[in-house]
Amino acid sequence: MHALLATIGSLGDLHPVLGLGMELRARGHSVTIATSESHRSIVEAAAFSFAPIRPNLSLDPGRTRELFDQRRGPERLIRDFVMPIVREMYEDLLPIVQNAEIFVASELIYPAAAISEKCSIPWLSLIMAPASFFSIYDPPVLPPVSFLHELRRLGPWTHLVFNGLFRLATSSWSRPLRRLRLELGLSRGLNPIFDAKHSPYGSLAVFPPYLGRPQSDWPKSAIQTGFIFYDGTHQKSESLRRFLDGGEPPVVFTLGSAAVRAAGDFYQVAFEAVQKIGRRAIFLLGDNVAPRTSSADFYFAKYLPFSLVFPHAAAVVHQGGIGTCAQTLRAGCPSLVIPFGFDQLDNAYRMRRLGVARSLPLARLGVNAMIRELRTLLLSSDYKMKAFETSREIVRERGAQIAATAIERAHEAGHCPK
Repeated sequence: MHALLATIGSLGDLHPVLGLGMELRARGHSVTIATSESHRSIVEAAAFSFAPIRPNLSLDPGRTRELFDQRRGPERLIRDFVMPIVREMYEDLLPIVQNAEIFVASELIYPAAAISEKCSIPWLSLIMAPASFFSIYDPPVLPPVSFLHELRRLGPWTHLVFNGLFRLATSSWSRPLRRLRLELGLSRGLNPIFDAKHSPYGSLAVFPPYLGRPQSDWPKSAIQTGFIFYDGTHQKSESLRRFLDGGEPPVVFTLGSAAVRAAGDFYQVAFEAVQKIGRRAIFLLGDNVAPRTSSADFYFAKYLPFSLVFPHAAAVVHQGGIGTCAQTLRAGCPSLVIPFGFDQLDNAYRMRRLGVARSLPLARLGVNAMIRELRTLLLSSDYKMKAFETSREIVRERGAQIAATAIERAHEAGHCPK
C-alpha cells in the first residue's frame, strides 16, 4: 500500500503524522508526507518521501501574534490564511494523490473530501485534540467565547444552541472551498469546520479517553487511537547531560514550535520567577533572546526534543499545545499551562481536570502569579502522583498501531461506507 499523509501546522501537527508514517513503513507500506516546505528537512531526516503543499506556515512573529489573538485568531487562520488558498492546496495534492492508494489528512487539509471524491480514493481524517469534535456533552473551551464553558452546568442544550450560532457565524469562512467544489462538479459539501473534516472512512481521534472520552454526538466513523508520538532520534549533548546531572530536577519552560514566535514577555517573566523561587531551569527559547545571567543554574537552548528533557523535569511550563501536553503526560511530569490560543485553552482545562496541571490565563501572566502557581505545583505531591499514574497508562497505549490498522482496513474495504 502506498499511503499519502498530509498535514500543515506546527510540530504538534507534524510529529503524530511522522509517528504514524513510521508504523506504516514498519508494516511494509510506502509513505509520502505532504506538508509545508518549512518542514522538508524534518520529513527527509526521517527518510520519508516529501511533497510540498501550500500554505507554507513558516510565519514571522508579527503574523504569529495575529493568529494567537485569543478573540480573532481562529478566524484569521481559517478565513484569512488557509481558506483563500484551498485551490492551491488542491492543485498541489492532486498529482500526489493519484500515485497513492489511500490518503490521510489532518484537520486543516480542507480539500481532502473533494480530492477523495474526484480521485475515488479512500481517505481518513486525523483529529489531534478533543476541542475539534465540538461535543455538546463534553463541550470545549473556545478562545473567542471561553466564558460560555461555564454554562455547561445548565446541560447540553446550551451548547447545542451555541454550536448552531457558531455554525452561522462561520458559514462565510468556507466560501472558497464551496466555490472549488462546485467548479469540480461536486456538491457544496458539509461544513468543513464542524462536519466535512471527519471522513466517513475513519476519523482518527489521536488523543486518549482520559483527555476526551467518545461522546454520542461524535461522528459514527470516529476511532479513538490515543497519542501517536515522534520526537526524532536525537541524543543529549554533553552540555545538556552535565546540566541534568548537576543538581535537582529543573523546571522546563517552552512555548512549543508556534507560540514561541509570539512569546511576548513570557521568558523574562519566567526567568525572574524561577530565580525568586530558587529553582534550576531549562529555557527552550526558539529565536527569543536569552536573559543575561552567569549562573550555572540555567540552561538555554533554541530547541530540544521534549523526550530528552521532560523526563528529567520537576515541572514543565508550557502553552498547552496538544503535542506538548502529550509529551508531559508521557514523561510523568506535572505542568503549568499558560494557553495562548486555539485548542490550548481547552487542553489546559482538560489537563486540570485530569489532575496533572495548573493553568494561568495569559492575561494574568506576571512574576508574582507565576511564582504562586509554580510553588503550588512543585510543593504538592498530588500533581506529580497523577502525572506518574498517567504516564503508566500511556506506556500501554498503542496509538500508532490502532491508527495504522484503521488505515489498512479502509484500504482493504476500498469503498465509502454508507
